[in-house]
Amino acid sequence: MSERPLRATDVPAAAKLLACDPCWADRGERPSWVLDTVAGETREHSAVGSFDGDELRAFASFNLVAGADRTGAISCVARADDSSGIAVLSAAVKELTSDGARLIVAELADVPEMGAYAELLTLGGFAAEADVADYYADGIGMRILVARPINRSGSSS
Repeated sequence: MSERPLRATDVPAAAKLLACDPCWADRGERPSWVLDTVAGETREHSAVGSFDGDELRAFASFNLVAGADRTGAISCVARADDSSGIAVLSAAVKELTSDGARLIVAELADVPEMGAYAELLTLGGFAAEADVADYYADGIGMRILVARPINRSGSSS
């Protein structure tokens, strides 16, 4: 496996991963905006992919949060399997950390379909820090998972 930034030519493979990943496909909530960030020219969001040869096995969309001091966000991780998901999540965290992030947040709906996504984030070093009841709709809350990477001085921020 190797990781690299996604390019516009990777959008069809990224769309296929979104359609097949049970976290995103089960409820029909494929975040099509993620594909726009892959194809876009802006640096507002970034995306990195994990490849087995030429085959895209996973990708993560992420960004630094505007208006927050050195805070990053993971917007989406889609993967064919857990190992490629961990690899691409680690690459995204590494890039955000190299850009100065002291804190990285992932927000997800608190529904059973997102359980595997929460487990992947936990395996990738994220920990649950907050729950917001009824955030998305009545009865559908939001879970907030956070990673606090080691900063350049070697301590956790």
